[in-house]
Amino acid sequence: MKLRLVFILSLALFFNSCGNEAVQDMSSEVSKETTFENVDPIPDAVNKFDWKGTYAGVLPCSDCDELEAEVTLENKIYSRKLIYRGKSNTPVLSQGLYEWNEEGSELTLKSFKGNNQVYRVIENQLVFVDSEGVAGEFRLKKVKEDEAV
Repeated sequence: MKLRLVFILSLALFFNSCGNEAVQDMSSEVSKETTFENVDPIPDAVNKFDWKGTYAGVLPCSDCDELEAEVTLENKIYSRKLIYRGKSNTPVLSQGLYEWNEEGSELTLKSFKGNNQVYRVIENQLVFVDSEGVAGEFRLKKVKEDEAV
């Protein structure tokens, strides 16, 4: 139990210290389009698409101008960089595990803090699913393929 606590604290300190480094502006890769219709789930997206890689875009933010997001998906592990524009230019970095739903159409980024995010997977995009289960308005587009594949 103590070893697990030390590991979690070490991860938190590592990612907190990384936040002070210079930030590459993601605005050139960020799609600001917000006029999408609801996206229906695609069964077995986990096997139909080459979904591993890095995605970037804008997510909803209740206390900032916009939330720039970059999510990288690898084998069961994700890393995420969030920049709260209009509030701070310092990125918030996190890492954790993700799970696919039973249909293989959505994945959930599991946060140690309980701030889970759900995305519907379509070809070259992650579509943010809000707390009411609606997907479509906010999308992260693939900007980089996973080089290990």
